[in-house]
Amino acid sequence: MTIGEKILYCRKRTGMSQEALAAELGISRQAVSNWETGEATPDTGRVVTLARLFRVSTDYLLLDELTEPNGLPSGEGSGSPEEVSPDEPARAVRERRRRFRIGFGIFFLAAGLLGVVCTLFGAGYAADRLTYWQTELGRFGTALTETWLWMPLFVSIFVIAIGAVILFYEYRRED
Repeated sequence: MTIGEKILYCRKRTGMSQEALAAELGISRQAVSNWETGEATPDTGRVVTLARLFRVSTDYLLLDELTEPNGLPSGEGSGSPEEVSPDEPARAVRERRRRFRIGFGIFFLAAGLLGVVCTLFGAGYAADRLTYWQTELGRFGTALTETWLWMPLFVSIFVIAIGAVILFYEYRRED
């Protein structure tokens, strides 16, 4: 296999288009096309970047006698580029985004719970220092209203609700 065929194979294996590869390398799509057709060859700096991007050795890209990329078990990667599923990289991106959204929801839940706990401890501390209270609210309720601690309490409850909604919709999502 020539270096152009190997670049084409690796690009298809990773599910990248010529435009995406060109954007990653900061070159034109035509340059990638010329490499793949054998009309041109990449310089050594680009070969190193391609090897890192495709997770293969530079020997695999440069030497004609190597027909399988290093790091792949034999038989896995011996098929033609057309047999490579383009859905694999997209699935990995979707999974990474899903984990990010779940982490975001958990962060909101934890931040909201921490806010509620801190607000309630602050209200308890303020209630111990009160010398009067309103009968219908009690000492704790008076401390919440007199010290304006009800505002961070409601904000914390709102943040908990946002985290719960994010997690609810993320776990119900089917993509």
